[in-house]
Amino acid sequence: MRLEASYDDLERALAAINAGTHPAEAHGVLCGMSALPDGADKARWIAQVLDGTQPSGEAAKEVLMLLAGLYDEVQEQLEDKNLGFDLLLPDDGEALQVRADALSNWCQGFLYGLGVAGLPEIGDLPKDIREVLTDLGEISRVELDPEASEDNESAYTELVEYVRVAALLVRDNLHPLKPDAGPVPDKSTLH
Repeated sequence: MRLEASYDDLERALAAINAGTHPAEAHGVLCGMSALPDGADKARWIAQVLDGTQPSGEAAKEVLMLLAGLYDEVQEQLEDKNLGFDLLLPDDGEALQVRADALSNWCQGFLYGLGVAGLPEIGDLPKDIREVLTDLGEISRVELDPEASEDNESAYTELVEYVRVAALLVRDNLHPLKPDAGPVPDKSTLH
């Protein structure tokens, strides 16, 4: 399931209000906050994205509309049992360096969002989650090899998929999906 919110539209809207937040970073923050139960309050996330700005007029209306729509889409995607979640990144037509920088920003945002939402102490997390968070930290510092453009494209595609699945894994461990099984049976009665 592709996001309806356009990376380019959000980039323009954030630039129009002089926001210092990158669109991919904003999406990463939202996904990180959403990984913890009750971590992603819409107003709280929008306040994080718009921190340091004083939007007004039509530009404020547009950015608020886009952010509110993105919030709703992401919550729906994260609840999708068919794993329809996708990262908000530039289109494949953009230069690889631009896309790699956006992926780096997304990972930084995700890790920041986890912290804002109250991530437990790293030592209290399962080993596989600690490893994934370490990997995301490394990906946030990704650099391209200018000599290997075809290899870079392939590596970028693999990294995007890894980050997508990693975000779902973190969320699944920290904020499990609600089962469709109905009410939990009372196990207090012995038979």
